Amino acid sequence: MGVLKAVQQATRRAPAIHKAIRAVWTPPERIYQHLYFDGTFSVEVECGAHFRLESHGEQAENELFWRGYGEGWEGRSLVAWRELAKAATVIVDVGANTGIFALAAKAVNPDAKVVAIEPARRVAEKLRRNVALNRWDIEIAECAASDFSGRATLYDHPGDHVYSASLETSMNGTIPIEVEVRRLDDMLERVDLVKMDVERHEPAALRGMRRLLETCRPTLLIEVLDDEAEAGIREALDGLVYAWERIDEDRNVLLTPA
Repeated sequence: MGVLKAVQQATRRAPAIHKAIRAVWTPPERIYQHLYFDGTFSVEVECGAHFRLESHGEQAENELFWRGYGEGWEGRSLVAWRELAKAATVIVDVGANTGIFALAAKAVNPDAKVVAIEPARRVAEKLRRNVALNRWDIEIAECAASDFSGRATLYDHPGDHVYSASLETSMNGTIPIEVEVRRLDDMLERVDLVKMDVERHEPAALRGMRRLLETCRPTLLIEVLDDEAEAGIREALDGLVYAWERIDEDRNVLLTPA
């Protein structure tokens, strides 16, 4: 891998080289994971719908570039999200990161109101640049979703290629940052579709949108890290009679509904 590392360092700031390679060949993961770059590229969500994205060498950006939408990073979830977004009027991306889900929703449904919520300032800045790159009216809220409104400590991770942060100490973040925290019930009057990826804080975020869940019955796409996380999410949704379908991204399969 020494040769690949040298190539990567030499070409990182020349995305035209990566685009030329991709035009004739898609290298295997063991190779393309080292062929990341700094620059912008277009992501085709489906025929006639695409968005522009900045790349900084993070895994999601790199896999979207080399493998395409729905084929690599969170592929099953992105395909489901694309179809669900088409029929939604108000779409909320909770834990938006750099905006991939929010941008995909706007690409297939330009008339929808899309809200992207991201509390980590360094990541929210990348989100703002991606939204500006596409010149779309996506609303950005630099705050964390929880079951109260106020201030709290967000635990961030070091590293340019690590974008995750959490209000939960169990996620082992090492950089404490004070952030604004809001209940989704205090932010929104209605919602049709929600993607939620908040690193084990999903139960609290769901409790903070109980009114919206009861009155709007939005479709939810939620990250579930393990059985403990699932139990907390199910408890937060208790009494709302949601039907569950499970996506296993590691195996790229849709499991039997639970």
